[in-house]
Amino acid sequence: MTVSKNIWTLYGSRSAWITRFMEFLWLLAIFLVPLLFATPAILSNGYDVPKVTLYRSLVGLMGALWVIEWGLMPRSLVGQVPRLSLVQFSRWLLGQPTRWVVVAAGTVVVAGLLSTLLSPSIPVSLWGSEPATDGYSFYNTICHFVMFAVIATHLKTSAQLWRFLGAVVASGVAVGLYGILQLRKRIDLGRRDEIGSRGHKLAKRDKRRTEILQHSRQTLRR
Repeated sequence: MTVSKNIWTLYGSRSAWITRFMEFLWLLAIFLVPLLFATPAILSNGYDVPKVTLYRSLVGLMGALWVIEWGLMPRSLVGQVPRLSLVQFSRWLLGQPTRWVVVAAGTVVVAGLLSTLLSPSIPVSLWGSEPATDGYSFYNTICHFVMFAVIATHLKTSAQLWRFLGAVVASGVAVGLYGILQLRKRIDLGRRDEIGSRGHKLAKRDKRRTEILQHSRQTLRR
């Protein structure tokens, strides 16, 4: 009995530290991802690449911590997890209407998995046409789901909720303040002069792709 109690105490303390670190990571993602960008002189996809890189890194750390938390769970607690059945699932779902949100998120992931497996180009469906950018690839869908699942399962107190809302408001105020200062020409990071050149480069790249496709079709017809 004493050994079991010590195991539960040790797991509780470790789980609390893991939860705090995961909360720090999701607050960091909420606050920093909207604020992070780079000019086209540094990266060709100005707003996308640094945001996506930071977001995926933070979500990956949260997922790793979640797996570690599951690994530290005592076997007695693992044995108490009920087996899945249609009756128990319906009771769980009808017990609280907000659980439909979890079902909806899981449905999106399953739909993305099926569409990726049945896609004529699995790598494109999995990573996207340009893996370093944001989009509707299955990898990005998994990142969104992990972020949602970690927050949904670990945000349990009113203090956590207020910190969550505080990070959202603080990030929104910072982005809005930057927009106001940019509008009044108090701050300018050189994006407007470079947008035209970026658009010209993208247009030339698309034109080149079209020419390659047309040449390939003509070759196949011959």
